Amino acid sequence: MYERLWCSEPSSTRVEAKTILSLHVADIRRGSGWKVLAHKPICTTCHARLDYGAQFFSGYSDSRVAQHYSPGQQLSGRGPLYGDNADDLRGEAERTPREFAKLAVAQPEFFGMHGAKGL
Repeated sequence: MYERLWCSEPSSTRVEAKTILSLHVADIRRGSGWKVLAHKPICTTCHARLDYGAQFFSGYSDSRVAQHYSPGQQLSGRGPLYGDNADDLRGEAERTPREFAKLAVAQPEFFGMHGAKGL
């Protein structure tokens, strides 16, 4: 998603298993393990934007379970959007797909890639 929005390719950091195991969680997608991962120095360049960004789309179930949007599953409240890493906060908005899109297209990388405001 970020590659198409901002020309931001994922970086391959060759994370060692001990880094993931040091989180001390069985599933980094459930609970707060994903937040810890998003702030780990070697992981933050991808996971800050990916994992926090995913919160805007929580109404879409795991594709192994369902392939539709469930408004009741959508997280409420505001959430952050990060750019390059966990120190690059780009803004906050209500955690919905629409608000994610508003934040994402307002970033300078979007305009640099797509060439014009107002798309």
